[in-house]
Amino acid sequence: PASSAHAKTLEALGDTTTTNPYVNLHAQALMDWSRGHFFKAAHTWEQILVRYPFDMMAIKFVSDTYFYVGDREMLRDSIARVLPIWEASADRPLKSYLYGMYAFGLGETNMIARAEKEARYGLELNPHDAWATHALAHALEYAGQPWQGIDFLAQTRRDWEQCDLIKPHIDWHE
Repeated sequence: PASSAHAKTLEALGDTTTTNPYVNLHAQALMDWSRGHFFKAAHTWEQILVRYPFDMMAIKFVSDTYFYVGDREMLRDSIARVLPIWEASADRPLKSYLYGMYAFGLGETNMIARAEKEARYGLELNPHDAWATHALAHALEYAGQPWQGIDFLAQTRRDWEQCDLIKPHIDWHE
């Protein structure tokens, strides 16, 4: 059973009985995640992505959840399911980020050559995309080419160093 403080926090997330099914699903997923029901939350975010495949918040939350629980295949496959829809849409915001996320999932499942290809495509779309940069650094490391990765990061530092959240981790790779 949740503590009184935790119950109040869950209540503050919002009413999950609104007439908006999108809001209901996100609120339910967040409540499940906060209770430690990670797979149930991931399932709900996957339901959202069936209806709303461009919902980057759902993509990020489900991807982070799969990473958190160590489900490498779903880290890859969840994005693989929405990727064809994104590919058919020209000039979609955050498309490079999606390719970087996909590349990371590919690398985590030992599909190294494909991970490198997808990360490089993400960087073609946006050279400043730090997640695609990060995925490429991983792919080069996994391919046994750490010096190539270090050179790449040094050459592209101005492209990714302004990215606050992942910059320290990319620095670590370098």
